[in-house]
Amino acid sequence: MNSDFKKIMNKKYFSSLLFSFLLFLICSEGYSQIKKDTLESFKVYKQADSLFKAGAYNESILAFNKAAEGYKKYSLLKQYINCQSKVTDNFLRQGMYEEANNTALKALGVISEKKLSGTESEAMMLNQLGFSFLNKGRNDLALENFNKSIDILTALKNPNKVQLAFCYKNLGIANWSAANNELALEHLQRALSLCKEIFTENNAEVADVYNNIGLVYSSGDPDKALEYYMKALEIYERVYGKNHPNVAITENNIAIIQRKQKKYQEALDNFQKVLNMWESMNKGRHPNE
Repeated sequence: MNSDFKKIMNKKYFSSLLFSFLLFLICSEGYSQIKKDTLESFKVYKQADSLFKAGAYNESILAFNKAAEGYKKYSLLKQYINCQSKVTDNFLRQGMYEEANNTALKALGVISEKKLSGTESEAMMLNQLGFSFLNKGRNDLALENFNKSIDILTALKNPNKVQLAFCYKNLGIANWSAANNELALEHLQRALSLCKEIFTENNAEVADVYNNIGLVYSSGDPDKALEYYMKALEIYERVYGKNHPNVAITENNIAIIQRKQKKYQEALDNFQKVLNMWESMNKGRHPNE
């Protein structure tokens, strides 16, 4: 009787051991596949980011969307939202504000559904939604979303300084659009201080703030505006080279100031240079068309 019982127990033990081993193999294989897919999504993300920095916005959108699908498959929501944020950035850079608006709202829907409200991810998407509203002429909604973003970030124990800098930068532009230049400069100086703290002086983010400060000064102090535009241009050319959308935009801003200063030939030469740059980068089609 005891011998039969031992045989039965041994069979059960062996079956249990075999099941555990097979389960381990399955889990290991599954983990290996997740790791492989996630690494592939990360590689695609890095490629997309390089395309974005090079001004190849349409190709960048396709790559970020591909990376987003990879992250979404395994519920890696923070990475998925980061991809949607980058897609929104691409649309914004091309002046495709309706598409940017829709992408930001889609991401915010996922954030709400997955109970990620009050997080850095929500603050990031609110900031971008505000920027799309700003460019659609809805200054009221822009300010509302920028302030929501600031409130979320400042409530966090360790707020993301990069996101704070972006929010202050956008608040500066929103207040400039509302003809509140004093408050605009206050926000932009805070953004500039944060950017210099986070990045090096020769960083495109610093150049962005210089360019925006130039915009604020452009209506009342053209000389001061030109000073900041030139700082921005010097950094952009160092970072991107001479054939990049940010360089073209800043050259255009400089030409506008030169026209105000009645330096008509210099302004005309710069406008022509900008036109040639856009044609070169977009094969004759301006990205805002």
